[in-house]
Amino acid sequence: MKVRLILGGLILAAATSVFAQTPGQPAAPQGGRMMKPCAQEPDPAKCEAQRKEMRAHYEAAKQACKGKEGPGRGACIAEHMCAKAPDPAKCMTHAKERMEHRREMRDKPKA
Repeated sequence: MKVRLILGGLILAAATSVFAQTPGQPAAPQGGRMMKPCAQEPDPAKCEAQRKEMRAHYEAAKQACKGKEGPGRGACIAEHMCAKAPDPAKCMTHAKERMEHRREMRDKPKA
């Protein structure tokens, strides 16, 4: 009798732990891209320099748009970020698409 009780308890504990496990995180967010760490790039020093320059450019855009709030702030930052792009019109179009997608995701009701 005790053997059956102990065996049943062990099976229950094992089954509970198996079903309680959550699936791992996906490799990349749905519909988005993840940047690889610079250590995995062919030229890590160049990668770090580019990211440092990009962060500095973004910080300058944030400072330029400091007084603005709401959607106007996002448009202002996009405008400053796209000013030095090789194709500013394409950059602005892409930025507007990203802002619209973020707005849809934010406003989407949680299921």
